[in-house]
Amino acid sequence: VFGHFSHRSEWQLVKVDYKSIFDRRCAEEDYRPWQLHSQGEACIMGAKRIYKKRKSERKCMQGKYAGAMESEPCVCTEADFD
Repeated sequence: VFGHFSHRSEWQLVKVDYKSIFDRRCAEEDYRPWQLHSQGEACIMGAKRIYKKRKSERKCMQGKYAGAMESEPCVCTEADFD
């Protein structure tokens, strides 16, 4: 966590260790596909992207972020340039 305790204090960096809360690392079955969208539109900035999202009922520690599982190009719209 990066922030400060008051408006007058210096910035502070606090490390939070969650290892005592989660007893295992997440496995493939702990995730589900999730599609990024904006106001119901799946094509954002010329791409449709599907990510892995941890299932809310799974209590496991996530590893490194892997990025999009799938990505396919699509046509940009005027909204992409707002």
